[in-house]
Order: sequence, then structure tokens, then C-alpha cells
Amino acid sequence: MSAGREEVPRAARLVVVSADIVSSDQFFGYANGLLCAGLLKRIFIDECHTVIMDISYRAKLGELIGLHRFGCPMVLLTATLPVVLEDWFRGEMLAKSAIIVRDRTIKLNCQYQVQQVKRGMGALEERTVEVTRQLDRDMAGREKGVIYCRSKKQCEAIAEEIGCGFHHSGMSEKECVEARSAWVDGRASRWIAATTGLGTGIDIEGIVAVVYMEKPYGLVDFVQQTGRGGRRAGEVVKSIVVHDGRPERQDPHRSFADSINQAQMEAFISTPGCQRAVISAFMDGIAGETCNDVDGASLCDQCEPNR
Repeated sequence: MSAGREEVPRAARLVVVSADIVSSDQFFGYANGLLCAGLLKRIFIDECHTVIMDISYRAKLGELIGLHRFGCPMVLLTATLPVVLEDWFRGEMLAKSAIIVRDRTIKLNCQYQVQQVKRGMGALEERTVEVTRQLDRDMAGREKGVIYCRSKKQCEAIAEEIGCGFHHSGMSEKECVEARSAWVDGRASRWIAATTGLGTGIDIEGIVAVVYMEKPYGLVDFVQQTGRGGRRAGEVVKSIVVHDGRPERQDPHRSFADSINQAQMEAFISTPGCQRAVISAFMDGIAGETCNDVDGASLCDQCEPNR
């Protein structure tokens, strides 16, 4: 069910609703009809961490609390809600008494790397292209990679330099689908340049490299996007952040969640110790756990020299 539809199915067993219309009269009328007929059993909210983490959707996602009016069980799903933000999330979603079932966010088959270049015209782009081409030489079969950029302009520029497709919010839905399909099906380059929109809800075989041109917005974003890689048995994903040390602009209106998310990304970038340890502490509340403490974990570039 999405915006623009005049009719919705009347007897579906499962209805998928986009977040932008959950507060619409159309949806509430439909859901009330199901409730009155005794057919509305549960409401699932996927990627629910975006309620507090995704600034571009926060206004609409905040309206999800209105779903409590239906009085049926709600199941909130996410793999990337930091432990430190649990209480705030409960408050935002009116879910103070909710039971939380957690698993570790640890990704054994991910090799984390951080590369800092000297500031200069085109230095960041040049190094990103070099890294991408180095990784490309080691790829085989249906293996592929993603280059995450901070802006649509960057996204298109790096795509042109590398000779691959791109994916961002300035494109039509049809254009995005075609870009993704050509990349996934192997009809185009092994690589795709993208903004953050490609990080949510995709499950694609063969992603073995995730490159960031500039620091990600926050550590949750980074974990989410890196998690798109290495999703099949035997796959190992290399996650490489290329940055020039430029500090983030200060925003006095930034929320607590945004501030801590960004601060933890800075900690990941600048730590002299294990990068995996920063992720484990923030996401799972496990302090001091390095790559060498985790059986079968790929080593980050800080732990590799110490083995």
C-alpha cells in the first residue's frame, strides 16, 4: 500500500504500508475496517530505529505512534538500535513496557579499514577511485561493490569517473529500480555509487566491498550500510572509509541521537585501537572487545599488525 493508490485490497492476510501514509485517512479507514472485522491481529514496524535516527523521515515516522490507537500488539523490528538509545526509543514510541529481544550486531566477516588523505582539491575523489580499482582487481564472478557518497553531486561525479551507475533520492523511482537492477543482474559495472537510500532494506548476493567517500553521517548508518555486504556463506566484505580529516559542521539543532551517532562515528575513525571495539561498545554495550577477542572475526586494520 503506497501513496497515490485509490483502492486497497480488502481481504489481504499481509499488508505492507509505506511510512509516509500511515497517518492518512485512507489508511486509517482501511485499518479500522480490518479491526472491526476482527482481522487486524498485529502491526509490524520494520527498521524502527529510523524513528529516532533518520532525520529525513523523522517527521513522518514520528506519526507511527498513532498506530497504538488500534489496540493490537505491535512488533518493532531493527538490527541497528544502539543499547544506549533504547530508553529514548521506548519513550518516542510509547513503548516503555515493551520486551526487547536483542542479538549481537557483530559482523565476523567484515574487514574494517580507515584511510585518511591530505586535504586538497580532488584528493578524496582520487583516493576513492584508487581504492575502488584496487578492490575491483580482486573481484570475480558476480562479486560487486558499493561506493557511498554524502551528496547527489558527489555520487554522480564518482560514478562518471569509475564508469558505473548511481542511485540517489533525486532520481525517479523507475530510474532507481533500473539502476539497481542493472547492477544486481550484472548488466552494468560491478560498482554502484549511492547515497544513504541504498542502505536500507536490500539483500543482495555478492557485495564484497563497501567504500565510503567521506565519513558516514553516523555509526548506525555505517553499520547498516556495511551490513548489506557479505550476506551469503563464504563472503567476506571489505569496508573502507576514505576521508580527509575534515571536522563535521556543528549544528545546534541536532538531536541527542544525531549527536551521539556522529560522535561514535568520529570515535571509530580516530581510534588508535580496535575499530570493531567501538562498534561493539556503542551498538551492543560490550566494552573492550577487540577483533582478536572474537573467534573467527576478520581483523580490522588496527588489529591486523598486532596478530
